[in-house]
This record gives sequence, structure tokens and C-alpha cells, in this order.
Amino acid sequence: MTLLCDEMLERKVLGSCLLKPSLLLELPLTEQHFAGNVHRTIWSQLLWLHAEGQGVDTVRLYERLSSVGKLDAVGGHGYLLELTDTVPDSSPATRRLDELKRLRQLDEQALKLRRACEQGKLEQAEQLAAGLGVFAVEAPEHEPLVTAWGCAELVYDELHGHSKRVVEVYPGLPLMAELVGDLPVGSVTVLGADTNVGKSSIALEMLVGAASADVRGAYVSREDPRLLVGRKFLAMLSGVKPRKIRPGKLEDADWHRLSHAAQVIQSFGSKLVVSQRRGGSDVDTCAAMTRAAQQGAKLVVVDYIQAIRKAAKAQDRRNEIYEVAQTIAAHADRIGVALVLLSQLTIPSGAKATDEPQKHWLKESRDLANMADNIILAHRNEENPYAPIYLRHVKGKEEFGARWTMQRNAKTGRLEEHR
Repeated sequence: MTLLCDEMLERKVLGSCLLKPSLLLELPLTEQHFAGNVHRTIWSQLLWLHAEGQGVDTVRLYERLSSVGKLDAVGGHGYLLELTDTVPDSSPATRRLDELKRLRQLDEQALKLRRACEQGKLEQAEQLAAGLGVFAVEAPEHEPLVTAWGCAELVYDELHGHSKRVVEVYPGLPLMAELVGDLPVGSVTVLGADTNVGKSSIALEMLVGAASADVRGAYVSREDPRLLVGRKFLAMLSGVKPRKIRPGKLEDADWHRLSHAAQVIQSFGSKLVVSQRRGGSDVDTCAAMTRAAQQGAKLVVVDYIQAIRKAAKAQDRRNEIYEVAQTIAAHADRIGVALVLLSQLTIPSGAKATDEPQKHWLKESRDLANMADNIILAHRNEENPYAPIYLRHVKGKEEFGARWTMQRNAKTGRLEEHR
């Protein structure tokens, strides 16, 4: 990673993003590219605004920093205005005066509110808080109301082949598509399994199957480093065990199989893209999803929910997981992708690792079961990578209860579906 290492350059980057928010996703930057905490904080909050669909400008950034208690730490509204001043011909003078006036009014209102609270004038404080809220928050853009026929018309367009947009996404696995159905755009499918059962392998098979059927997909990994992701793809398509894909351990036959796998992966091109980062927040996960959607991805796998933290502090871990999932799910709907969210399980006291998992085993957040459109739970009866994986569709908007298995073919290395 290379730091920008130039304070003025960092300010110009941030100022440019305030004036042209699309740059947030076009520039390959993370918080770590900024040398100082001030610019790192501003960058992370800009990403948050963009991911939440709230619009990005100086006033909204001011409001966001104020709400999380970080405005003073970044130099106040004066410094925020200076960021856009660093960009040549950034905006007309009238816009700058307008922003300055609004920010000063916000500061004055906030100061009056604090004084009223300190003096115990609760009624006055309540009125000021209401006034501040009305002033500070602009009305969001709402989806227009449509008639019931407007909804039904989409179905008819799809049935007659007249639909101009993707409304359902092939999940990449034929038997899953038959038993669970194609995944509606904006839907959330939770794939839950205990550690080492193979949920990541199932997800990769979905993406490879989708790419082979010309459906673009994205793998957003928040656990594995890029090298390990590469080994997983090569092992999956070649049948060579991941532990052998290392210098000095490959045999001649392995090289031939790897070469074929590499050609298959290369043929996918941008139909299968990867965003890799250990841990990270809901904000940069949403940003990665948006980048993938901009390249045409319709099936997005996030691996996995418990590895992601919330950018804003949560009350406890269970609430944090649920809020992270809600943020990511809402963003998937906003950018028009079908989301597959991987989740670990917590095996309750008294249960065995080989017991059939239940919805409430979803780790640290039973609320995931309420949020998801589909839930598929997977388990093995023995700890063996070639043992069958039993899958059960335990929640669906239309039908559920389907069962099927997947098992790794010892010759090809691929997970194959079976009834």
C-alpha cells in the first residue's frame, strides 16, 4: 500500500470527492492511504454517506461528523469548507457562501441547544432540537408511488420476455435454482454453516456457475487474503488440493490441471470480480459492492458477516451484527444485486457439531433470520472435506423445506449437487 504522503494532495482528493461523489468509488483508496487521522476520518465518513445513499456534500458531511462527535477532531466546519477550496474552480462563489451560511446557522442552533440542556430548560431544548432536525436534514428522495398494476406489469413483462432489467438472478447451481429458485434482485440469502463445513466453497461454486452462465458476480471476502482466495479458485477448478499449490510441492500432472483452471478463470474476465480485505467495516463493504455493481455484477457474495464491524459504535456485538447486515442488505437493494450473505453458526450447549442446524443457531444475531428472504443451512456428519454437505432451505418467501447435498468430487475437486 502506498500512502498519498502529501497533505495538500489528500485535501484535493477529499475536496474533489465532495464535489464529485462518484470519485469515492472510482479511486482505489482506503482509509490507510491517508497519512493523518483527520483525513482518514473524513474519508471514512464520506464513504458512509455514499453507502447510505444520503448524498455527499459539505453540509451532509458536517451533519454526519457532528452526529458521531468527530467534528471538532477534524477542524470544524471551517476546515471542511477549505477542502473544496483546494480544488481549482470548484464551485461558484454563491454556492460557497450558501454552504458557509448554513453551517454557521447549524453551529448557532447547536450551541443554543447545548445551553438550554445545561440550564435544565427541557421544553426549550425540545423545541430547539426539533428545529435543528428540520433545518439540518433535507428530505430524502423517495421512490414514487406506483399502482398495484405497476407491480404486476413487471411480472407480465418478464413472462413475455419484454423486461428491460434483471429482476431475478441465477444462483449458479442448477439444483439450488430448481429447489430454491432464482434470487430476486434486492433479496438477501443467508448461507449459514459451522467452521470448516464448506460455506465458502459453496459460495465460490455459485459464483463460478453463474459466470459460466454469463451472469456477472462478485466475491467480497472479509476474511481471506488475496493469495488464499486465488488458491481457493485454482483448487476448486483444478482438483489440486490447496495445500499443494505452493512452490516446490506441485507435480507435473498438477501443473497441467492448474494451467487449465487458470485459463477458465481468465476466460471469466470481469464477469467474476473479487474485493479482498481482512475485516473492514460495513461502509467499505458497501463501497466494494457498489464498485462490483458498476461493473455489472448481479450476484454478490459477502464472506462473512461476523468478520465485518460497524463503522459507527454499536451497543453490543449482537446488535452490531444485525445493524451491519441491515446496512449491507439495504445497499444491495439500492444498487440492484442479489446478495448472498455467509454466516457462522453457534452450536448451543448440549448439541453436537453433526446435529442438523436450526435458524436460531445463526451466530450472534438471531435477527438475521427475520431479515433474510432465504436461509440455507449446511452441515456435515463427519469432519472430512470429501464427506457430503447436507443443505436445507429453512426459510423462503414462497416455498422452503427443500433438502439436497453437495459433495466434492475426488478427481475434479468440484462440489457437485445431488438430491
